[in-house]
Amino acid sequence: MNSPAPSAKQQIVVFGATFLVAWWLLDSFGTPVPRPGSAAAALVATASALALGQRAAGTPWAQVPAALGLRRPAAQTVALASLVGGIYVTVLLLGAKGIVVTLEVCENWLPVLLGVLLFHGLAEELVWRGYVFARLRDHCSFAAAVWSSVPLIALTHTPMVFTDGWLVGTLATLTAAITCWPLAYLWERGGHTVWASALLHAMIGTWQLFERSYPLSFSVLVMIASITVPLLVFIPALRHHRHRWILAHWNLPAIGRPVATTHPQEGNDMNDWSSEVVLTRAPRSRRGGVGDDC
Repeated sequence: MNSPAPSAKQQIVVFGATFLVAWWLLDSFGTPVPRPGSAAAALVATASALALGQRAAGTPWAQVPAALGLRRPAAQTVALASLVGGIYVTVLLLGAKGIVVTLEVCENWLPVLLGVLLFHGLAEELVWRGYVFARLRDHCSFAAAVWSSVPLIALTHTPMVFTDGWLVGTLATLTAAITCWPLAYLWERGGHTVWASALLHAMIGTWQLFERSYPLSFSVLVMIASITVPLLVFIPALRHHRHRWILAHWNLPAIGRPVATTHPQEGNDMNDWSSEVVLTRAPRSRRGGVGDDC
């Protein structure tokens, strides 16, 4: 006998509790330089917490992995993330040369790289895109879901203001808030999967492969590149969709050919770039009568 679906208030409580537990786990297992052991532990712990939260919200166990974005990756979206990530690394290397900074790769770069992939890539993206953004996206337009996640990002970065100073904390919050847009777009464009956003997020963290003896000028370069370069993921949308993705959240009528559905069916990797990702709010029937905004 199936148990009754949780009420809207119960789902809000489950969402908040699951997010706080996942955030606490990330903070507990996080290290100044990612290590494979602690990063793997963070990934297992947060994935378990998110799975339990998803189940508590009424998702059957068999559908939990897909609900968290752990389905077959969308090939072209992963390729796009790889390309933009490669541009980011190139910008760091050429930028360092331009400002006459000598970068030294740390001796244990391979374990650090694995730690970055597991922690900043998979663990953090499971929390932010696989759970937080995905649940908000169920009830909001793309833009509203991103904006609704910004206060949560500010909350999680507030401790940095006290540990690293207000300037570092503010800049870190700003960087995380802006990169929410391209990472969320990769989740959306990739058929609601976390693989592409996890890959780009991990490549943004590759600056940690260098010894921390570099000057402040390189830190500024890292921040600027981390904010601007990920926005390149929007270029295919601008080129193929005639800028309509910018206007979609205003609910303007589509012009021309039919567009893809807002929420693709499972297994659709959306590899056809000629189809458009609709960034308007989800249909009312899907949201169970929740209001128009988050």
